Amino acid sequence: MCRTPQPWRRLGQSISNYVYNHIGHFAASADAVCKSLFLGGVTRRFPQMKFTFPEGGVGWARNLLGDLIGHWEKRNRGALANYDPANIDEELLAELSRRYGGKGDRGPWAREGQ
Repeated sequence: MCRTPQPWRRLGQSISNYVYNHIGHFAASADAVCKSLFLGGVTRRFPQMKFTFPEGGVGWARNLLGDLIGHWEKRNRGALANYDPANIDEELLAELSRRYGGKGDRGPWAREGQ
Protein backbone atom coordinates (compact mmCIF):
# COMPACT_ATOMS: atom_id res chain seq x y z
CA MET A 1 0.00 0.00 0.00
CA CYS A 2 1.25 3.49 -0.85
CA ARG A 3 0.30 6.53 1.20
CA THR A 4 -0.12 9.98 -0.35
CA PRO A 5 2.66 12.42 0.53
CA GLN A 6 1.65 15.81 1.89
CA PRO A 7 3.51 18.44 -0.17
CA TRP A 8 1.51 21.21 1.49
CA ARG A 9 3.92 20.91 4.38
CA ARG A 10 6.45 22.60 2.09
CA LEU A 11 4.42 24.64 -0.40
CA GLY A 12 1.95 27.35 0.54
CA GLN A 13 2.25 26.68 4.24
CA SER A 14 1.26 29.27 6.80
CA ILE A 15 3.20 29.32 10.06
CA SER A 16 0.22 30.61 12.01
CA ASN A 17 -3.01 29.38 10.36
CA TYR A 18 -3.97 25.72 10.72
CA VAL A 19 -7.11 26.13 8.61
CA TYR A 20 -5.15 27.70 5.73
CA ASN A 21 -2.74 24.75 5.78
CA HIS A 22 -5.46 22.14 6.03
CA ILE A 23 -8.23 23.11 3.58
CA GLY A 24 -7.96 21.73 0.07
CA HIS A 25 -4.41 20.50 0.18
CA PHE A 26 -5.11 16.80 0.73
CA ALA A 27 -7.15 16.57 -2.46
CA ALA A 28 -4.63 18.61 -4.42
CA SER A 29 -1.75 16.39 -3.37
CA ALA A 30 -3.76 13.23 -4.06
CA ASP A 31 -4.59 14.51 -7.55
CA ALA A 32 -0.93 15.22 -8.32
CA VAL A 33 0.32 11.88 -6.99
CA CYS A 34 -2.42 9.85 -8.69
CA LYS A 35 -1.78 11.61 -12.01
CA SER A 36 1.94 10.92 -11.68
CA LEU A 37 1.38 7.25 -10.87
CA PHE A 38 -0.96 6.76 -13.83
CA LEU A 39 0.86 8.83 -16.45
CA GLY A 40 4.23 7.54 -15.25
CA GLY A 41 3.16 3.97 -16.01
CA VAL A 42 3.34 2.71 -12.42
CA THR A 43 -0.19 1.28 -12.51
CA ARG A 44 0.61 -0.55 -15.75
CA ARG A 45 3.90 -1.96 -14.50
CA PHE A 46 2.43 -2.99 -11.13
CA PRO A 47 -1.26 -3.78 -11.77
CA GLN A 48 -1.70 -5.60 -8.45
CA MET A 49 -0.36 -2.71 -6.34
CA LYS A 50 -3.01 -0.94 -4.30
CA PHE A 51 -3.01 2.75 -3.47
CA THR A 52 -4.96 4.76 -0.95
CA PHE A 53 -5.63 8.47 -0.94
CA PRO A 54 -7.16 9.17 2.49
CA GLU A 55 -8.70 12.39 3.72
CA GLY A 56 -9.17 13.95 0.30
CA GLY A 57 -12.69 12.90 -0.62
CA VAL A 58 -13.43 11.52 -4.07
CA GLY A 59 -14.40 14.63 -6.06
CA TRP A 60 -10.83 15.14 -7.27
CA ALA A 61 -10.72 11.55 -8.55
CA ARG A 62 -13.92 12.00 -10.54
CA ASN A 63 -12.51 15.14 -12.15
CA LEU A 64 -9.17 13.48 -12.86
CA LEU A 65 -10.82 10.45 -14.45
CA GLY A 66 -12.99 12.69 -16.63
CA ASP A 67 -9.94 14.72 -17.69
CA LEU A 68 -7.94 11.58 -18.52
CA ILE A 69 -10.78 10.15 -20.60
CA GLY A 70 -11.38 13.48 -22.35
CA HIS A 71 -7.71 13.87 -23.23
CA TRP A 72 -7.48 10.27 -24.43
CA GLU A 73 -10.53 10.67 -26.67
CA LYS A 74 -9.01 13.77 -28.29
CA ARG A 75 -5.39 12.69 -28.42
CA ASN A 76 -5.22 8.94 -28.97
CA ARG A 77 -3.48 7.67 -32.09
CA GLY A 78 -6.70 7.33 -34.09
CA ALA A 79 -8.04 10.76 -33.10
CA LEU A 80 -4.87 12.65 -34.01
CA ALA A 81 -5.94 12.63 -37.66
CA ASN A 82 -8.66 15.11 -36.66
CA TYR A 83 -5.92 17.67 -36.00
CA ASP A 84 -3.93 17.12 -39.21
CA PRO A 85 -4.12 20.35 -41.24
CA ALA A 86 -4.19 18.27 -44.42
CA ASN A 87 -7.62 16.97 -43.35
CA ILE A 88 -9.30 20.38 -43.04
CA ASP A 89 -12.48 20.62 -45.09
CA GLU A 90 -11.80 24.09 -46.49
CA GLU A 91 -15.24 24.43 -48.08
CA LEU A 92 -17.00 23.62 -44.82
CA LEU A 93 -14.67 25.93 -42.88
CA ALA A 94 -15.36 28.79 -45.32
CA GLU A 95 -19.12 28.17 -45.08
CA LEU A 96 -19.04 28.15 -41.27
CA SER A 97 -16.91 31.28 -41.27
CA ARG A 98 -19.43 33.06 -43.54
CA ARG A 99 -22.39 31.81 -41.51
CA TYR A 100 -21.14 32.33 -37.97
CA GLY A 101 -18.18 34.69 -38.25
CA GLY A 102 -18.64 38.39 -37.72
CA LYS A 103 -18.06 41.09 -40.32
CA GLY A 104 -14.40 41.26 -41.19
CA ASP A 105 -13.92 37.86 -39.56
CA ARG A 106 -13.70 35.99 -42.83
CA GLY A 107 -10.41 34.26 -42.13
CA PRO A 108 -7.94 32.91 -44.67
CA TRP A 109 -10.46 30.43 -46.10
CA ALA A 110 -12.96 32.99 -47.30
CA ARG A 111 -12.85 33.44 -51.07
CA GLU A 112 -12.43 36.88 -52.61
CA GLY A 113 -15.76 38.62 -53.14
CA GLN A 114 -17.62 36.43 -50.65
